[in-house]
Formats: sequence, structure tokens, C-alpha cells
Amino acid sequence: MAIWKRLVYRVGMTMIDTTKWERKEYELTCISPIHIGNGEVYKSYEYYYDRSNQMVYFLDPVKWAAFLAEKGLLDAYAEDVEKSRVCLNLNRWLDTQIGHVQTLPAIKKIALSSSPVYLFSNNKKSVNDIVRQQRDVYGYPVIPGSSLKGVVHSAIRWHLMRRSPEKYQDLWPEIQSAVEQRNPSEVRSEVRKLTARLENHTVNVLHLTGKKGKDALNSVMKGIRISDAYLVVKKRDTILLQKLDASFKKKKGYGRAMVEPEGHTLSVFRECIPSRSRYRFTIMLEREIIQKIGLSSLSELWQWVREYTQAGIHMQEKVFGQDFSPEFKEAETADLLLGGGTGFLSKTVFYALAPTQEEGQKTLATYLDKVFFRRGRPDHYHQRDDQGLTPRTVKLARFGHERWLMGLASVKEVK
Repeated sequence: MAIWKRLVYRVGMTMIDTTKWERKEYELTCISPIHIGNGEVYKSYEYYYDRSNQMVYFLDPVKWAAFLAEKGLLDAYAEDVEKSRVCLNLNRWLDTQIGHVQTLPAIKKIALSSSPVYLFSNNKKSVNDIVRQQRDVYGYPVIPGSSLKGVVHSAIRWHLMRRSPEKYQDLWPEIQSAVEQRNPSEVRSEVRKLTARLENHTVNVLHLTGKKGKDALNSVMKGIRISDAYLVVKKRDTILLQKLDASFKKKKGYGRAMVEPEGHTLSVFRECIPSRSRYRFTIMLEREIIQKIGLSSLSELWQWVREYTQAGIHMQEKVFGQDFSPEFKEAETADLLLGGGTGFLSKTVFYALAPTQEEGQKTLATYLDKVFFRRGRPDHYHQRDDQGLTPRTVKLARFGHERWLMGLASVKEVK
């Protein structure tokens, strides 16, 4: 083959054949705070909260143990934690043991990172449980490639369903029938089977194997490789945000739907990547594989992702736009939604199957009431209270005087 038709370049130690692969580097900018949990939840005895300055310090475990040993407090700390795991407050405990004047300077020296925290009540003396942010081995906040690939996966399925709805219309009556089952476990099982069929209709189209449990071998997603995203400017510090939701539901008594203009807080705090943080990552496409679904390039892939993201945002804007106009205006620049607090976006795939949004909302409300059912009643009464949208809640992030939709990010190619 002529050399000008078969360009090969070196990336690290890997040879990339550009006739088979497309590779590009991208920069992701956090429009609003983003939280991607690492599975850890810190109790009040595992972090130090400086209430006067509204700062939380996360401690280096080795230095923390050495500090306690130096002060002769290692056994006392272990015993007090064991006796009162839930209610032991580290800053009060330390202030009692050695005094606040000595404590704070020492804590700053042994902290791995710190986070300013915004409390909605000035009377609140603690920040409750803290859900930690995913970090790399050096302690810097990171956005895993798996999180990015999850969004891409959902966007591809949504696009394929919207492009050729006739291919999937047989699934919708079966989903409606499945959610009408009385037993919650049967509902989950049937919907899981239908989801697997949807996966086979959309992305599992390579037909490389017929073995049970080997669906990943047939997925076009194997032709999309996304690296972890790392900070452009290295900084370990994050921000702590109290979970903030705003709901739109029927008002008790006369059924009229009302929006909570300020939202309502929950006791959970999330460690978040601050807005305006910038990350770099790379994507590689294997051309022969991704062409099986009519995808031709990375630029087209990002068009699909943005359309999917904006479709979900616009569905919420129809309900919440009047009360949260600035937030939705800023969301117009988003190419994707990431992490905790962005769960509604995954439901847009569900809505994409329905003939109308109203029908999708009704069926989804039934499904959620069936699978989240305890003590003889639904957890959230979606069928009774939801109007216009299910789930009926928009997830917000608020820090100081700023407020956003949670998890917004923009992406641009690095030239």
C-alpha cells in the first residue's frame, strides 16, 4: 500500500495504524462540580472539621497514627472510636485532648488534602457522612475512563434507538407488561432480560461468539478505548457539597404540581471536583468495529454524546426551566453529564423506547414504585406524586452564591 495511504505514527511504545484506528486527545472542563465516588464513606471520626473556617481536612493515615503515638493518644483514640463509632466527632475529641489552639496547626501538617464546605445551616456542627471522590494513586482527583465510557455507551444506545425506532418498537409493550408484575423480583428480572435484549439489538452486533455470558465479545464497545482523565493543573483539594434536590410533584390536597424553588437538602455530603477544573484524556476508535453501527469518527461520536446529553437536559428543562433558568442556560454548553447526581440521564434511554414522553413517564413511575417498595408501600410514590417527569427531581450543586445542575462538563479536542 502506498505510504501516503498507510500512515503510521508512534505513541509511547505502541504503533498505531491510522487506517485502522483513530486516536485523539481531549480536554474536559468541569462546568459544575462533579462527584465520582470511590465507594468510601467517611464518618465524623475519620476527618477533621474546622467549623470556624468551614474546612474539612482528610488525614494522611501514616502521619495521623504517628501524631497520635507522639501525643500518647493512640490507644485512647482506638478505644473511643470503638465505644462510640457513630457519634464520635474528631474535632471535638482532639480539642478536648490537646486544645484547639494546638490542634489545627498540627492537623494542617498531616492532612493529605482539604475541602471547603458549604453548610445550609449555620447552626450545623458537623457535616455528617462524607462520600469520597475517586482519586489516583498520588491522591489527585481523577475521572475514570470507565465513567466516561459509561456515558458514551448510553449515548450510543440512545442514538441508535432514536435513529431507527421501528427496530425496537416490539420491546416497549413487553416492558409495559413486565412492570405490571406483582412481585418486585419478577419485575426486576423481566426488565433485566429486556435490557439484555436491547443491548443485543444495539451494541452487541459483532456476532463473534454465541457462548452464554460472553456478550462483551460481541459488543462494539470493545472498539472504543478511553483512558482515565487526569488533572491539567495538579491539585489535591476538592469541595464538599451537601446533597441538594428540587422536586416537582403534585401538592397534597388539590393535586396541583409545585416546584421547590430553593430545593431541599439531604444529610449526605459529597466530595466533589470543583467547577472549572480541567482534565486530559485520550480516546481510540477501531474503525472496522465501530462502523458496524454506522459510526465513522470521533467527531461524530461526540456529536452523539452531546445530543444524548442535551436531550436529557431539555426533558428536565420543560419542568424546571422556569424556576432554574440560569442553571439550564449554563447547561446548554455541556457535552456530557458525569457522576453522582446525574442519574436521570440514564432514564432517557428508557424514554427513548416509549411512543410518547407521557407514556414513558407513566411506565417508569410504575417500575420505580414496584422495585423500590418496602413495608407494604412505595418508597417515593412516583405514580401518585410525579407529574410531567419521572424521576421528579433535579439534582443541584450549590456552593456559596453559585448554583448549578450537578455533573456538567464540556469537551474539546486538544490540537
